[in-house]
Amino acid sequence: MKFLTNTSKKLTTLIILVFNVLIHAQHESLLKVKLSDQVSQSNQIVEGKVISKSSFWDEAHQFIYTKQIIEVYKVFKGEEVETIELITKGGIVGYDAIIVSHSLQLNEGDAGVFILDEIINSKNISIGSASKLFTSKFESQGFYKYNIRKNIASNGTEIFEDIPNNFYKSLENQTQKSAVIIKNNNLNLNSTLSGKVIQNNLVTNTTATMSSFNGKSYSAGTKSILTINGTGFGDTKGSVSFSDADFGGYFYSEALSSEILSWTDTKIEVEIPDTAGTGYVKVNTMDNGTVTSSEKLIVDYAEINLDYNGNSYQTQHVDKNGNGGYTWQMNQEFYESDANQAFTRALNTWKCGTGINWDISAELTSVTKYNSYDNVNSIIFSDDLGGTVLGQCYSRYAGCAEGSKIVWYVVELDIVFNRSINWNYSTSPPESNQIDFESVTVHELGHGHQLGHVVNSNYIMNYSLSTGKYLRSLTAVDLEGGQDVQSRSTSSEICGELSMVSASCSTLSNDEFELSSQFNIYPNPVESTLFIQNNENLNVHQITMHNIQGSVVFNQSLKNWNRTTEINVSHLTSGIYLLSIDTVHGTVRKKVLIK
Repeated sequence: MKFLTNTSKKLTTLIILVFNVLIHAQHESLLKVKLSDQVSQSNQIVEGKVISKSSFWDEAHQFIYTKQIIEVYKVFKGEEVETIELITKGGIVGYDAIIVSHSLQLNEGDAGVFILDEIINSKNISIGSASKLFTSKFESQGFYKYNIRKNIASNGTEIFEDIPNNFYKSLENQTQKSAVIIKNNNLNLNSTLSGKVIQNNLVTNTTATMSSFNGKSYSAGTKSILTINGTGFGDTKGSVSFSDADFGGYFYSEALSSEILSWTDTKIEVEIPDTAGTGYVKVNTMDNGTVTSSEKLIVDYAEINLDYNGNSYQTQHVDKNGNGGYTWQMNQEFYESDANQAFTRALNTWKCGTGINWDISAELTSVTKYNSYDNVNSIIFSDDLGGTVLGQCYSRYAGCAEGSKIVWYVVELDIVFNRSINWNYSTSPPESNQIDFESVTVHELGHGHQLGHVVNSNYIMNYSLSTGKYLRSLTAVDLEGGQDVQSRSTSSEICGELSMVSASCSTLSNDEFELSSQFNIYPNPVESTLFIQNNENLNVHQITMHNIQGSVVFNQSLKNWNRTTEINVSHLTSGIYLLSIDTVHGTVRKKVLIK
């Protein structure tokens, strides 16, 4: 890897062209809400910067929120105010924490345009503020984050180049009025040209150079150490920024100061933070400017961390149900819907892949709320997610001090799905106007498994999913991340909680267990011929076998089912495979070991 130098106009032009292609590709990646719809449906739009943040319990001590104070520079719509109090889901208070997937997460110093709604009934939030409280109208899509060097604004689904001359005008065209300037910002937007800024992101006036990484592929949030070699870093510690997976790698997030383990003029050692995704790395020196890598850092998987008192901590699972893990409960609506079987298939994908000890209770829950501590790992539909978010996983944590370190574990999980989406619940591919429910469920359960986003459309934990696409099988990389969390969860007791006990793939619940018992799969392990015996002569549609990378190695649709079916596996390499038998009553999944 070499540090880029400003020696070629052709190179700069190529970079800009590639950047524009990536922008176009990004537009197809998410169910996005157009800017025009966001403007018309919100009641407050401001440009500003986060100047402080603090987390708090709601009045009922059931949910944790975070309050951000936004210093306002411009008002595009709504009241002319100098500051805004923005409330987001999740946060850390003492040794309690909540993380909500696909929710807006902000850091001090984040600047951009916030598309907001006033919280009308904010009594239960009760933070002792006399000011109006606001929330992001469209979760993470309601914040157009600025990248000053590139002179772009993006909410993760749409990118605007040239903020002063393009983004501002787009907003003002929608509001039909000019923005009101509240305070002159220090963002230096109006004095830059878009093309120069894109170039300067890669070529900064600096005497520092970056020459190499120690390796090609990494994981994030796992305490993996990246060694950056070069010159001119200086002897005073600066900062290291990684491409942010939640924004598809187009924006940067800084590693915590505590994650920078060593810093010399020629070498930096830094732990890769949990938000890092595949993309470029920046070193921000104290004296010699900023240098950006010319090659991308490849991040295969990420594990969720909790940032507490300036340090980053890994999380793990424990035995919460007395049977080695956690028990999920559906409410009546979810249980009676076609989503039931799709969710169960997705859960067993993780269970068979990593051994995570999850089961589904035969007892239904009356819970319809998902933002409260109730000792129920609920699975429900909701209308509260709008048209933006497909599903969200709520991870609740508790922590304690063990010696000189803090440890955190999962107390409760809830998953909520958007009721208004045109879902595909079947095992068939979705139509072009449908979202595949099983794919979204595997992804959200991945968050429950304590995995974060990546930037790779082939992996389950990719930050986005397109309409008409599906991704239901785990790759070797997905499994590696899940198994790393599982190893930590089963190895030690923490905070007085028993460690998780790994589940076997055949440990199914309720009707699934009875369905599974109707088939004998033998011999297992197998060398040449695998036999599937249908004890009750059930109606079977299809038999599929995947390798550990998630690729289909055998697929057969059946019209007439014999009591016993044979599969020739002699040509397959040794390893673990997942056999799926689709019946009219559901899907049976079992691990098969080929010798």
